[in-house]
Amino acid sequence: MKIVQLDIQGFRSLKNVSWRPGDLNVIIGPNGSGKSNLLRMLEMISAAVQGRLSRYIQAEGGMGAIIWDGQAANITFRAEFVATLPTDIVPNYLVDLAHVGQGSSFRVDLENLITDDIYLRRSQNNTV
Repeated sequence: MKIVQLDIQGFRSLKNVSWRPGDLNVIIGPNGSGKSNLLRMLEMISAAVQGRLSRYIQAEGGMGAIIWDGQAANITFRAEFVATLPTDIVPNYLVDLAHVGQGSSFRVDLENLITDDIYLRRSQNNTV
């Protein structure tokens, strides 16, 4: 399965970005344009789907270190996928993380996973 659309808001230098990757992608640009942060977002998505989101955010220095401009209220990302194999289950994934206080704490305000045959919606008020 591959990502066909990735929307990111409030993550590091990526205030509001949409990316539609192709089959092969070369990311180029000047220093400070967000290339590494796009890759870090892909790492964060991977951590989230593997149940390691809290550990990932802590390892990156906490929520205060990864929000846009050090002051955004939320980080939101949405990924749309397409099947590459006939057996693939194609999900769409949406996560909204709220920055709690001034430090590294966050809470998952919304997590949606939608596939052809299931819809999982989790909204939590657990602060990490």
